[in-house]
Amino acid sequence: MDDWVLATYNIPSVTAELGNENDFLSECTVKDNLTAFNICKDNFNFLEHTFMKLGNQIAFKPVAYKKNLNSSVIDVYINVTNVGLSNLVDW
Repeated sequence: MDDWVLATYNIPSVTAELGNENDFLSECTVKDNLTAFNICKDNFNFLEHTFMKLGNQIAFKPVAYKKNLNSSVIDVYINVTNVGLSNLVDW
């Protein structure tokens, strides 16, 4: 993902690996609500520090969520907007 963000938008990107490999059904899908909650709880200090450092450079806006009626999977849609991060034009 980081390589794609850099190549597509010319914005440096770093992804924090949260959770363990066995917490996920696939690369980005957490296996259940409790696991997702525990990953966030266990990494809260790191997440809060990261969001505080980003400050007002990005904006998060919840868009929608969809619960799969046949499982415990919930899809969450969030619009993330760059409102101040460098685009490397001046580099």
